[in-house]
Amino acid sequence: MSTPKKVSALARLAEITATPHPVAPAPPSPNESIVRYTAEIPKHLHRELKVFAMDHDTSTYAVTKSLLALLAEDEDVRRKVVEVLGRE
Repeated sequence: MSTPKKVSALARLAEITATPHPVAPAPPSPNESIVRYTAEIPKHLHRELKVFAMDHDTSTYAVTKSLLALLAEDEDVRRKVVEVLGRE
């Protein structure tokens, strides 16, 4: 059985900086007020959200904010949401 190789700090730094990180949504304009939004969701969806956020090295807040931005900006996303709503 072979022993694992020690990874140098420089190699680890190169690995971390080479990992693509998601782009954060744009912050609201200075004139736009912030509103707190709270939602109750089924446990399995909460888990999906948390796992997705962890897999992409970001927060659940950033994922949710990105989804809302897509809903506002992307007609295909809007259409898919309407389809899902029709199934409920």
